[in-house]
Amino acid sequence: MNSSGITAVSFDGTKISYSLRGSAEKADVLTGGAWLRAPAEIADAIDKSSLRAVLMDHRGMGKSDKPSDIGAYSIPAWSKDIISVLDAVGAERAPIVAYSHTAMAAVELARANPERVSALVFIEPALFIDKTMLSERAQLALSGKSEEAVRHMLRYAAPSLHGQDLSRMVQQILGNYTSPVALAGEWLARANYNVDEATLKDINAPALIIGGTRSNIRGDIMLAANALPNCSLWWIRGATHLCVYERPSEVVNVVQMFLGSL
Repeated sequence: MNSSGITAVSFDGTKISYSLRGSAEKADVLTGGAWLRAPAEIADAIDKSSLRAVLMDHRGMGKSDKPSDIGAYSIPAWSKDIISVLDAVGAERAPIVAYSHTAMAAVELARANPERVSALVFIEPALFIDKTMLSERAQLALSGKSEEAVRHMLRYAAPSLHGQDLSRMVQQILGNYTSPVALAGEWLARANYNVDEATLKDINAPALIIGGTRSNIRGDIMLAANALPNCSLWWIRGATHLCVYERPSEVVNVVQMFLGSL
């Protein structure tokens, strides 16, 4: 049975919204999407699978609280938000599935609380993005130029988007981040968090990385896959960084196959 509009309370009182999808008993936690909470396409694909997924909105995103203090946004805070949801659903440990920038929160969770993580799935993990670029986007958002900041991001993350498709994605993102502080806070959180190959080498959980063969971060994906000591790599032919929107059923099928092999 699916349910939505549920909240967990994180370590600092921030309310974290999540929903349950699928019919299986096992809880497979899917953290928030890179710009939206889990896309509707992914949720629909999960419903058709044997997964039981907890789809959550990180602080600042979707239906979760959006703290007005930019200092409330950090990767460790995101990691603790995941723990609050795990506690709320009664999962002592679970597979963590993270798309794009939310991979940083999964990395932090696996480092700080490895006992809560049974496996990791990174979908197009954006772990090594230029920090100056992230800070520049944040400053644009804080100066009242959120749309310009989002377009700047999409020129990097999804250069194939043009015209109405680009405008539609920009509006979806801005609709999810209704607070400029939340939008800037997400970028600054990533800019202030350090991930390198040595960081990943310390993570022992079984891991899978899913990437698109047309993604513009293929090099970073290979770097992460080579650094993680217990990692498999799966390429989706013809997909870009937006593979969760382009090929949701294939993404979910690969996740299901990997988790079933553990």
